[in-house]
Amino acid sequence: MDEAIKKHNIVERKIKFDIVRKNTLRKQLTRDISKVVRWAESLNTVKNRRKRKRYVKNIERYVPGITKTKKTVLELIDDLNTRMKDELKYSENEIADLQETYKKEYEEMVNARKMFIKAKNGSLNEQEIEEIAGKSVEEMVMQKGETPDSGEKEMVIPKEELLVKARKRLKMESKDAEKVNNELESEEKDKILFQNEIKRMALEKKILS
Repeated sequence: MDEAIKKHNIVERKIKFDIVRKNTLRKQLTRDISKVVRWAESLNTVKNRRKRKRYVKNIERYVPGITKTKKTVLELIDDLNTRMKDELKYSENEIADLQETYKKEYEEMVNARKMFIKAKNGSLNEQEIEEIAGKSVEEMVMQKGETPDSGEKEMVIPKEELLVKARKRLKMESKDAEKVNNELESEEKDKILFQNEIKRMALEKKILS
């Protein structure tokens, strides 16, 4: 799953990069068109031949660049529109998977916190001791060269050692839950970003076409 998320994040970063590129070119296009319009309007009012000649040269110099930039922006809009719609389909499934994963990770974190509190209070039962230690009580007793009877089970692992193990487990489960939650929040934000950008691009295309 981590590898799939990593590849997915690379795709999202590339889309975001291209959105920035498209918006930068669109702003440049808007500025250049405004200049050309301003020069064209001045041609109707300016009498000075030298100024009129300069305005005409400026317009002739800017028009090819405007045409090229406009073509690039429209191509980027079409490309981004397709990629973002595909990404939104994927995101719907990924968000659902992340929500399910987070639910499980959160439950494991809550359980780890309960175990830590019980280890702190010295109230762990045999099954919980085995879960924290990662091995059976009988196995731990035999490793000590003793007979696994009920009287020895309580002293198999010192309370301090169990507390360290329980704290380590809580820290790990908390970190895993936070990682999934951060990924979920990021995915939900990207979904909103892409939805809004698709709407804006539809308007941009209408204006530029």
